[in-house]
Amino acid sequence: MKNPLSPKFIGPVALPPGLTYSHSFERLRNGHVIATMQAHDADFNGPGGLVEFDDEGRIIRSASAAAEGVDSALLRPYSLTLLPAKDRIVVTLSRMLLPGWDSRGDHFTQHEHQGFHIQLWRLSDLTLLKTIALEAPNDKLNQVPAEPRVLKDGTVLVTTMQSCGLYRVTGTEAASARSFSLPASTTS
Repeated sequence: MKNPLSPKFIGPVALPPGLTYSHSFERLRNGHVIATMQAHDADFNGPGGLVEFDDEGRIIRSASAAAEGVDSALLRPYSLTLLPAKDRIVVTLSRMLLPGWDSRGDHFTQHEHQGFHIQLWRLSDLTLLKTIALEAPNDKLNQVPAEPRVLKDGTVLVTTMQSCGLYRVTGTEAASARSFSLPASTTS
């Protein structure tokens, strides 16, 4: 946008094949935008993924959040935080609620778990490095991970909406996802 005080509508953003239901986005240093996508089809089925758009809304690249051994219904990118100096993205995986006018809302509310995972991605090429199930000392602390935030010292914190959990994410700078670890601290 040339003048942020005079925005103009350019038009709708094209969706990449196999991704839909955008939720959150972050602007990159190059002006592009990374967005989370909740599903892979119009019926709101997981997994979702990530997509990068240029400033004109054109698709630069996209990637699926599919992870071996994890139910695709749980793999719905909800929110994200960028760690450009580490070439990483931390993504929370939770199903957003559908609006009241959507007849499928009741089905998803009653029959589908909202999630308890986060993912670590490489920012430079949108490669999924690791999918981590949040562990919980009780049955709900880890459910519905919401907003990841980066603190001044580089620590990433993730909150959960079901029971107000708080998780500290460590190991994001590792060259390999094998060293990525989570569970340094949780509270309720």
